Amino acid sequence: VLDRLVGYQISPLLSSTIRRPLSAGRVQSIALRLVVDREREILAFVPEEYWTIEAELERRTAERERFRARLFRIAGKDPDLHSKADVDAILGDLQKATYTVKRVQEGQRRRNPQPPFITSTLQAEAGRKLRLSPRNTMRIAQALYEGIDLAGERVGLITYMRTDSPQVAPEAQAEARAYIADKWGKEYVPATPPTYRAKAAQQAQEAHEAIRPTSVLREPEAIRTHLTQEQYRLYDLIWRRFLASQMPPAVYDTVTVDIAAGERYLFRATGQRLIFPGYLAVYIEGQDEAEEETQELPPLTVGEVLNLLRLLPEQHFTQPPPRYTEPTLIKALEANGVGRPSTYASILSVIQDRGYVVREKGRLAPTDLGFIVCDALVETFTDIMDIGYTAEMEDRLDRVAAGALAYRGMLGAFYEGFSKELASAEGRMPEAVSRALWAGLGEEIRTRTCPQCGRPLELRVSDAGRFLGCTGYPECRYTLDLADPANPQEKAEAFAPGEVCEQCGGRMVIVTRGKGQFLGCENYPTCKNTRPILSDKIK
Repeated sequence: VLDRLVGYQISPLLSSTIRRPLSAGRVQSIALRLVVDREREILAFVPEEYWTIEAELERRTAERERFRARLFRIAGKDPDLHSKADVDAILGDLQKATYTVKRVQEGQRRRNPQPPFITSTLQAEAGRKLRLSPRNTMRIAQALYEGIDLAGERVGLITYMRTDSPQVAPEAQAEARAYIADKWGKEYVPATPPTYRAKAAQQAQEAHEAIRPTSVLREPEAIRTHLTQEQYRLYDLIWRRFLASQMPPAVYDTVTVDIAAGERYLFRATGQRLIFPGYLAVYIEGQDEAEEETQELPPLTVGEVLNLLRLLPEQHFTQPPPRYTEPTLIKALEANGVGRPSTYASILSVIQDRGYVVREKGRLAPTDLGFIVCDALVETFTDIMDIGYTAEMEDRLDRVAAGALAYRGMLGAFYEGFSKELASAEGRMPEAVSRALWAGLGEEIRTRTCPQCGRPLELRVSDAGRFLGCTGYPECRYTLDLADPANPQEKAEAFAPGEVCEQCGGRMVIVTRGKGQFLGCENYPTCKNTRPILSDKIK
């Protein structure tokens, strides 16, 4: 009811102002804002140059073992190398210096397994490892949950896949521990069964377990012939992640070596060696970003003098925050306490289907339309577009579910404030949309008139971006593409020159079907308007 109060009343207001079918939603619009805000961070980012220096060193032994160390301190302070000139100023000193091992610190590092999957982590890991979209992940998981025909018997292979609780039933843990002991040995079974807590900001929905196989005894390989390829891959992922979550940590021997180069410079080398694989015997997590590679260092001793083989200065530039992927956007929503496991896949689908967001090289980028919708909503619906406010609403919904808050009172209090904001937005929306439409466009664009009939040009937006259309439409069908405001084009290759959709204002595309052609709205499938090609100019 809450989501319908928001979506069903904001969406028509937005659509009537921008003059095309659009949608807004309590969680959907927050997801769009996250993508838009991240894009603005990227656009505003100014890269800064910095340099690192590595030394390739060699032991004075018969084996001549080699390794690399990075410049760590200069006169006790962090290196402050912002240009090649800064680097060149110290390379001479480093080239002549004597390299001596000053400290060797050995230790151990434990790498703990991740909890069994919840909805968001399953979608994230399936995206990283299997290249599946959240929507496809949930579709395949639904089939595994509903059941697969195994030798004439329909069997549900996984537990319910819409959950934000990582808890596991004791009988499932007991079965997993027995299986692990039999498969890998008792040293791979922790002394006590591990427990995991929900990390999400909102209260976990404890009615459901984590996503796990209904029985670990159904090994993926054993039932592979009964599954499609995508079902097998996802089931294998869930099966392995669950088993790993019930196993002990991986253990590494670590070593950190400090190497003095003369009196002023200190280099540091780090290394590690796996001594007990633990859960890594069955599963290795995917990573959103590449991890720094580690090396295995030779046995070094304090006071040992090393040979310098070469210095390796390298230029770097600070990087902007990366665009969201579908998994990282879900992770951001979850971390902010926004949305529910059952909604994540549909939210990501909607913001892409509506043309607000597109995928570019696997990452999410807002379109012109997405910027405009987001900015207009932020200006007119301050509370609805506030991440903290939306997270607070999720908390209230949890309290309703727990019986600690009456839903009628909660909805009434919400609607009292929302209805006032809605009434105010009806008068403010056109101006807010206009400001968002014109954002970033120069005065020269604003003052253009139609070169064909002299009438003013009106700024519009479609899935392909902003464009100017003649206010004399339909008598005059002139358009000016503003995909690149610095170089506007009167004709885009995919569009029919001067042809505008009379239903939504988008541009008409020349569509070829077999040997025939017709005009179709660029906003398909949102707008399904078509018409025949009548102009000889288009033909």
